[in-house]
Amino acid sequence: MGKKKPRPRRSFTPEFKAEIVELCRRGDRSVGQIAKDFDLTETAVRRWVNQAEVDAGERDGLTSSEREELAALWCENRRLREGVDILIACDGFSRDGDPVTVNPFIEAEKQSGHSVKRACELLKVSRTSFYARRTGKPGPRAVRDAELKTQGLVSMTDGAQLRWMALGDTTRQPAVILLHGGPGLPDYLGDVAPMIADLAPVYRYDQRGTGQSPWRGPHSFARHVDDLAELLDAWDVPGAVLIGHSYGTDLASRFCLRHSHRVAAILLMCGPFLGDWRTGDRAERGRRMSAAQQERLRELEELPDRTEEQEVELLTLAWFTDHADTERGWHWAAQSARRRRPVNWSMNGELGKEGRADPLDGHLADLRARLPARAELLGGVDDPRPVSALEELALRLAIPLTRIEGAGHEPWLEQPDAVRTHLRRFVQGAVGA
Repeated sequence: MGKKKPRPRRSFTPEFKAEIVELCRRGDRSVGQIAKDFDLTETAVRRWVNQAEVDAGERDGLTSSEREELAALWCENRRLREGVDILIACDGFSRDGDPVTVNPFIEAEKQSGHSVKRACELLKVSRTSFYARRTGKPGPRAVRDAELKTQGLVSMTDGAQLRWMALGDTTRQPAVILLHGGPGLPDYLGDVAPMIADLAPVYRYDQRGTGQSPWRGPHSFARHVDDLAELLDAWDVPGAVLIGHSYGTDLASRFCLRHSHRVAAILLMCGPFLGDWRTGDRAERGRRMSAAQQERLRELEELPDRTEEQEVELLTLAWFTDHADTERGWHWAAQSARRRRPVNWSMNGELGKEGRADPLDGHLADLRARLPARAELLGGVDDPRPVSALEELALRLAIPLTRIEGAGHEPWLEQPDAVRTHLRRFVQGAVGA
């Protein structure tokens, strides 16, 4: 009988640990049951509870801050010892300001296991210049320095103000517009924009009623399409490359139906989904959740009013199954549950109702006729929403579909290199970069 495969080491945020400790202290579930519900080891959960008691002065031992201080001292000691080793190795070495002679020495130190960062610090050499010379490409700092970061507010014709952000050289045309999902969430595509900002300026914005774009009035697809058109006017962008994610693909499609002359290219990422896709979605999410998690999610959804912590718990339970790797997905969902707030549930309900009454399914022939020459779909193979719905859409619109293996509904988190490669190829083709 073979040995049991060791469980991969996982990391947990302080917020997540605090949530687990709080659940243990409530006393309505045993430590063992909580560990089972959240796919944790009982030993780890008890260790977190004990550490919380130490931090609160209820138990003897090293507090979390004392442990952090010891770890910092250990790291500093290791750093100093490494510096001594590097200085001994370069005894008598003179770089004379010439990177051609410095870089081979740093490369040799790298091969011997020393930190490139530490070697560059001691020899007063920029890591950016070292890697740029080593790879022949500009380093991250050089790229960041070349980027122009801009943000502001634009007033809509009905008085709403939308907060927007831009990354890259905004004098270049055409621009890329990232349309976030929800509906009812603030923009969350900040990790996607830098992947392509050196190829074209990238604009993002909080849709009305979300994030820093306050709005308490009604919501409709027509109004959200008008918002995007007015933003393009304010940005002086006559034609745009639209990249929508989730609900943002629905918005991009409806914008194309009304303003096809302003769409230079369109990439629909993880949506829109056709037909009765929700049945498959519910079944797959049920498979990825334990019975206890499903029951707890139902309890939270039925509450007429939720506390802040209950809202975070609900969103975490609702979102962690979006990912192929549900263990990492739990941490991403827990982080998103605190950052993508507050959720505009009213907006979500209004646009959801309109979408069910007037689905895109009935406009596909018109959309196909209005799509730009460069139009594509992208989806995560392990999205709980059935990829077969995207395959059907690709056939009906006659556009290519790229499937990202090992990724769910937010593929840039689980497969960033694959998504970056595809986005850059798409944008390069769209802008001629």
